[in-house]
Amino acid sequence: MDSDADEQSIYDGVIGGQINTAADLDALTLSILNKYEIWPALEPELAHTWTLKGLMMQDPLYLVNYLYSGLLATKMFDMLEQQLVDDSMKILEARIDALGAIYNKIETTH
Repeated sequence: MDSDADEQSIYDGVIGGQINTAADLDALTLSILNKYEIWPALEPELAHTWTLKGLMMQDPLYLVNYLYSGLLATKMFDMLEQQLVDDSMKILEARIDALGAIYNKIETTH
């Protein structure tokens, strides 16, 4: 299954009563794979590839975890960028102050 919409078709099929057996999942898997690949027509055993997607059956909310982890990672990246900007500004201000002090010292000695 190559997309969220295709995965959703499994859940929808179960809720709608169209998927009740392994053969139903095989048929759905082949219909999905046929959208993206030429191999299912040549290798019908690919119909069983849904059995390799155990996480969908064991933890149907795993995509929600990815959503929250993505949001958290994005927020942390934004915070890091802002911290880098803040730190850079502090360094720049310190250098400007130091250059100003050097300039004032030169001015007062001449």
